[in-house]
Formats: sequence, C-alpha cells, structure tokens
Amino acid sequence: MTALNLAKALLDQEHEIFRVFFYGDGANTGNVLVSPMKDQLDVRSEWIKLSKQYNFELVICIAGALNRGVLGKTESDQNGKDSFNLDPNFLISGLGQLVEAGMASDRVITFK
Repeated sequence: MTALNLAKALLDQEHEIFRVFFYGDGANTGNVLVSPMKDQLDVRSEWIKLSKQYNFELVICIAGALNRGVLGKTESDQNGKDSFNLDPNFLISGLGQLVEAGMASDRVITFK
C-alpha cells in the first residue's frame, strides 16, 4: 500500500509514471481471486483506476507470478493448467520490462 500511496502523491504533484513492475509478493496484486473485505482497500482496483487515469502499464514479474499461482491465459496453457486468474489490466513479463522502464525514466523506486 505504501507504493500505491506514493504513486498517488507523485501523480498529484504532476510527476509521470511510465510503468509499475510488481515482483515478489507484489505479483499477487494482479490476482482476480483476491477479494478484500468490504472495509478493506481493494489495492488491485486502486492500481487499475490509477493506471487508466494516468496511462501507465501494470506489469507483473513472470517468476513472481508463476511462483505464486498468478497465471494469465498464456502461462496457464504453457504450464498445463485448466484456468487462469490474472486480471486483464495487468501484463505478465520478464525483467526486460523493468530494465526498459528504468532506461525510459529518470528514477526507479523499489519497495520490499
């Protein structure tokens, strides 16, 4: 949630975000099966709303996704699974997307 709050604050100050790359446990952010309680913030929906409003990508690290059971259609087919649970507003990709984002940006901020 710290990353989401920082992103909102930066965008409010008219900074730009090129891409958000979710790795490790952050890969769970793209899982459509996560259903927060009504009194909890729906972090996935907040990221989606922000990315649509400010036009930036939401990318999930493929290693983090596979290790946590977050699969898109392609990954599901490749791994012989019968279903997938990746929110269609997120992309699954490799570290090349993170490197590209770093090259296209003046700063890269990471959270554990």
